[in-house]
Amino acid sequence: MRGRLLTRNGNPFGQGNTAVLSEIPLNDSPIRQTVLETYGVHAPLVAADLDRIALIDQYSSRCLLVDMDHKTVGQIMAPKGFMFGGHGVRLNGTSLFVATLYHRSPKTKTDTGLLMVTDLTNGKIQDIKPSYGLQPHDMDMLPRGGGLVLAHRGSTLNHTGDTTKTYQKEVISPGLTVLATDDLSFKKFVPIPHNAEVSHLAVRPDGQVLCCLNQKLNTTGRPPEEANNMVTQAFDGIDALLDEIEVVQESYGISLPLPGVLVNLESGKTSEYLPLPAHQRQGQSVAVNSLTGIGVISYVRGSGLLFMTPDGKAKAINSRDIGLDNVTGLADLPGTPYMAMCGFKNDLIIVDVESHTPILTRKMAMLGAAHLSVVAT
Repeated sequence: MRGRLLTRNGNPFGQGNTAVLSEIPLNDSPIRQTVLETYGVHAPLVAADLDRIALIDQYSSRCLLVDMDHKTVGQIMAPKGFMFGGHGVRLNGTSLFVATLYHRSPKTKTDTGLLMVTDLTNGKIQDIKPSYGLQPHDMDMLPRGGGLVLAHRGSTLNHTGDTTKTYQKEVISPGLTVLATDDLSFKKFVPIPHNAEVSHLAVRPDGQVLCCLNQKLNTTGRPPEEANNMVTQAFDGIDALLDEIEVVQESYGISLPLPGVLVNLESGKTSEYLPLPAHQRQGQSVAVNSLTGIGVISYVRGSGLLFMTPDGKAKAINSRDIGLDNVTGLADLPGTPYMAMCGFKNDLIIVDVESHTPILTRKMAMLGAAHLSVVAT
């Protein structure tokens, strides 16, 4: 198998200003990990033909540009009052990429996000456009020139520590926004009918969009007995194993079981899939295998994987069954029925998406990796 993977890792040594870029050959060649001075990174956007990688952060004002040898060549700064939203896409046939920008302190529906258009070759900002929604995060291109689709988290206030609020995020307008590719003008907004943020998405070959949701039970600031009662009620009939961070870090909250959602952008119809709620907590990545059309959602808190066939049949598994704990990154390996998957802390596995079986395992420290990108070689 030819190819390699690039993944980001934010602040792995607790220094607050470093990230690790990992380059993982899909054979037995040595793995390369480079420490970079930056606030953190959420996802790498790779343009091998331009000798560039944009390391897009989430919740900071800087995006680092490096070359394919991991050497820093520049940086891109967010405008005042905004911070990078974690993801971006390259505009087809150009050296330009679009990155999402969060409003720093959204309080109402008018505090919308931005989209920044930047030239990968020199880091120069070419344009800044509205995102037409609250807290834009992930994005993907629609087939046949249909435009660009954004996942808007749709949230404003964070209620951590506020014991009058049941849920941690104030979610008022979650959904998918479709924009024209040529000028990023607004085409339509499709709401997702849930009190939950729409975080990540991937477009299927038929143009339908598979996305994941996130919301936390606001146990923060409460006495242990009250917090336990909240969890018992919310997880009624669900035998879920809470993650260490949810128990140890009081300010974190408890991620709730939420479905994968398939969205028909033409009709606005949404279909929900929650076959294994104990393991479908905190959706982290979404990818579609280009050969089989099978979509996958990873769940970082529930150690779950949701597989969906093109005809809408869904099956979820415990990711520990294939050797991964708390799956974060997913990446399609074009021309194969395989997908790369990585754990939050350890290991990368190549998985057959039809049989749900591991094909190749690279044992390594992932150091808190969030997302993967594939580089053809």
